[in-house]
Formats: sequence, structure tokens, C-alpha cells
Amino acid sequence: MIFKKLYQIIKTKIENYKDTSNKHFFNVQVAKTNKEREIGLMWVKKMPIDQGMLFEYKDNSYPSMWMKNTLIPLDAIFINSDARVVHIEHQMIPGSTDKRSSRKMCKYVLEINGGLAKKMDIKEGDLIGTTLLSKNITDFKKPNNKKNSNTNKKNSNTKTKSNNKKNSNNKKYSNTKTKSNNKKKSNNKNK
Repeated sequence: MIFKKLYQIIKTKIENYKDTSNKHFFNVQVAKTNKEREIGLMWVKKMPIDQGMLFEYKDNSYPSMWMKNTLIPLDAIFINSDARVVHIEHQMIPGSTDKRSSRKMCKYVLEINGGLAKKMDIKEGDLIGTTLLSKNITDFKKPNNKKNSNTNKKNSNTKTKSNNKKNSNNKKYSNTKTKSNNKKKSNNKNK
């Protein structure tokens, strides 16, 4: 039993030693849900060179990527469940709605800055390693436009003021009603 375990350890070390493929590492934010995958890197204006977004899929598939509302050029690296690159789409154009798909089944897609895959000489068969970012690239929400938010605040303040006026008018009306009801009651008592 001990020899079997020892054999497995030695075999793994020998296989790793023989592995001549390049290994590349990125700090990533993971997009796991459908909503997160749909939004991806939309509205991100700048991304550090060692960072990216990793799209994770439950099963092996042929995912496709697009650049709608994306502001920076990106490379999409399609990765199988063994962390090996199976396809790369280079320099995807910001704002494009053209879909780019993997030619082979994969489990992950890593989006990195456009042109970086060629600069780092990333190619099919290479291994990709990732670590999770401590601070997210995106919160998966569309950024608020400051002008719109100020306008909304003004509108809500105006609504609140007009609601307060309505409420005070309603109080006056209800007080008047109560006084007239009291007069009727007192007149009925006198009869």
C-alpha cells in the first residue's frame, strides 16, 4: 500500500518534470452565475496587466463571448477542465456584438487585456493558473451616471415636499370634518 502511494507521487513528479508547456498565471474575478457572465467586464475602463475575469461554466460546452458595452479590447482564452488552453480569440473589439466562440469544448473562458496573449506567447496546450482577486474588477452593476443621480435626488425631494403639502392639506380637511361632526353631535344633544 505504501509502495503504491509512493509510486503515484514519483510518477506525478516525473510527469510534471516532462511537461514542457508554458504556464501562465493571472489574478481573476470569477463570473459564475448567468447574470455575472452576461455582464462580464462591461463598463470597465482599465484593467491591470496581470488581472482578468474568469467565466466558469458548469459543464464542458462551446461558450461564445461578445463585447457589448465593453470599453477595452480583450483577448478571450478558452480553457478546458485540465486548465489547458484550447482556443484563443485575439483583440476582440470594444462594443462589438459579434459572437466569438471556442472551436473545442471548454469549461472556462479567461478574458484578459487585448494583445496580452500574443505578448505572453500564450498558445493552445499552455496551462493557465489563477488566483482570486482580493478586490473585484467589477461589481457586476451598471455604473450610475452622476447627472442622472442628482436629477433623481432633486425629483425625489420635490416629490417629498409635494407629498408633505398634500398630507398637511389632508390633515386640515380631516380637522375641519371632525369639527363639523362635533357641531352636529352637540346640536343633536341639545334637541
